[in-house]
Amino acid sequence: MKKRFLNFFLVFVSAVFLLTVIFVKHSSAAGLGTLSFTTPNASPSASFSVNLNLDADVAVGFVRTEFYFDPAHLALSQDITPGDLFTQVISQTSLSEANSTGHVVLVYGLPTDKVGQATSGSQLIGTLSFNIVTANNNVSTQLNFNTEGIQVVGMDETALNISVVNLPLTLNPQVVSSTSLTLSQSAPPVQNSNWDVSLSLSTTEVISGFDAVLNYDSNILQLQSITPVNIFTSTPLINTQTPGVIKFSQVANSAESFTGTQKIADIVFLSKTTQASAITIDYTPGSTTDSNVVSLSSGQDILSQTTNLNFQATVARRFIQLLVSTKAIVARQLTGTVTSINNWLAQFTTDNTGLSQELEIDSSFTEVPTDFYIKVDNYLTKKATATPSAGLTQINVGQLIGGDLNNDGTINNIDLASMYAQWFTDNSADLNNDGAVNSLDHWELITNFFKSDDV
Repeated sequence: MKKRFLNFFLVFVSAVFLLTVIFVKHSSAAGLGTLSFTTPNASPSASFSVNLNLDADVAVGFVRTEFYFDPAHLALSQDITPGDLFTQVISQTSLSEANSTGHVVLVYGLPTDKVGQATSGSQLIGTLSFNIVTANNNVSTQLNFNTEGIQVVGMDETALNISVVNLPLTLNPQVVSSTSLTLSQSAPPVQNSNWDVSLSLSTTEVISGFDAVLNYDSNILQLQSITPVNIFTSTPLINTQTPGVIKFSQVANSAESFTGTQKIADIVFLSKTTQASAITIDYTPGSTTDSNVVSLSSGQDILSQTTNLNFQATVARRFIQLLVSTKAIVARQLTGTVTSINNWLAQFTTDNTGLSQELEIDSSFTEVPTDFYIKVDNYLTKKATATPSAGLTQINVGQLIGGDLNNDGTINNIDLASMYAQWFTDNSADLNNDGAVNSLDHWELITNFFKSDDV
């Protein structure tokens, strides 16, 4: 009897040991994984999306998951969208049943053409799109996994040990999103001058991109440049091919978002007339083909307000001031004329340093390089190029070329004869202004022989 009992006991112990070894071996071979929900905004105010993610340490070929949400607070707005890999939908709770019960079962597998793409690591199982159906603010709710209904199988046909991360949410459906695009100016425009305009974006909701479409009258304004102020790292998209229209967009990269107030572009126009006009932001509520600001959570256009810019340019007052020099030993005042485009002409007189009075130019001058011609008796005409801006522009003419005593535009023997006729006097041939026409003045004239006016 004792011997039979001992044999039975040994068999029992051996069986338990064998089962333990098999269990330990099986447990140590099973992969590990985590199912989780993620969302860009855990305090949504309108429509929002939630990603269902799996992070596994082995390649996975089959996923069955089960979760609950409160249908008194939330409703799925569309069927759940599978991720890029698990596209074989074996079973999925219908939209109407899910919104009625708040209970969702998803059974996804790898299609045969993607078996070779099976991988470990983090991957998107599906995307859930929700609408908030409660009317109350600060409502706490949660997306909860049912761990008993979860099964994840690796490519080796071994079930994974799965942990879960539920998603708590705070719903605020009465929070009104305020999102605006605003045009502003640093100063009123002046005719024929560059005018700086800024475009700013303000939003209380996290966004992933924007489109701004601006309209202006190209007969009144000429676009000079548009310089983006990046709120995302991606390169802005700018289209100015159509006169009178600026299209400007920027979108976030996958890990980026923006909320707050920020200037998004500096725009420079040339104001061509003094006619009243406006720069407008092309925006119609409900339209998605004009200006848009895109919510990160819902993908919807949340632009709610635009501020256009009315303007009327004033006539620019522009002045030039000449700085002129000669080879005179003794400083003296110079008197002459300055001419430019459209037969504009003015008389000027310098002080002993060569600086003239301020000369007002007319509205035909714009902020482009312009040639000015300076003529002083007994000197050749000198050309100076400058860009006249609103206010005062000083033009450094440089040193005049002396010796054109008859002011015919060329220094030659006629001028030399005139100098000889004035020898040892203090007349106009005294180029260096030392009080006597002599060999020093002769040297300057001969040095400039056969030189002519600038053209």
